[in-house]
Amino acid sequence: MTTAARLNHTALYVILFAMPLTGYAFSSAGGYSLKYFWTFSWPRLVADSPAIAHAGEVSHDTLAYAAVAWRFDRRATGRLTRGVVAP
Repeated sequence: MTTAARLNHTALYVILFAMPLTGYAFSSAGGYSLKYFWTFSWPRLVADSPAIAHAGEVSHDTLAYAAVAWRFDRRATGRLTRGVVAP
């Protein structure tokens, strides 16, 4: 049970950190700049590339669906609702 909880926790952190990175790659390679709270634009580190933009879009969408599925699974099973694993 402890191993499953650790893997689940690690997967959540991977999604947490990968979502912004894939979103940035998707936007930057698609030719868009990202504004930071309407103050300045992040530099585009990736040149215009339809292949990179498509890969970023697919991975960003896949991670979003995984995050939503993870949340609904936790609500349905009742596990990890109060920070402890239910029996």
